Amino acid sequence: MTEEGVGQLGVYVGDLSTPRQLSIYNFLGTTNQALLTMGLKKLVNQVKRSNTRTVKLQAFNGYLPTAAPADTKTSLPGAADVLWFELTRERWHEFRRRFRYDKDWDGNPTRISKPTAGTHP
Repeated sequence: MTEEGVGQLGVYVGDLSTPRQLSIYNFLGTTNQALLTMGLKKLVNQVKRSNTRTVKLQAFNGYLPTAAPADTKTSLPGAADVLWFELTRERWHEFRRRFRYDKDWDGNPTRISKPTAGTHP
């Protein structure tokens, strides 16, 4: 990923032996940490098309489908079977209210201020 201010998350879902800290259960604190505490402008995820459960979770968590970045190598076997999703800081500002959780990884409350044009929170 070459775009500045963009992060990618990876989670382990489906394996019951995975500690909760590494699983999807950590998504609220991680998203707050990345978009608010760290100030990233968006997060992107890649999901195999056949992983229908996780594809559905993307929408539940606020992610929207997007195109792969222009510099993505699509000649790799199976690349066409990967779906891309993104969650912008602005969308998270509105979307996170449904979860009623505002803490980052350290348990500190986070606050979203709507940035003015050309500035970062």
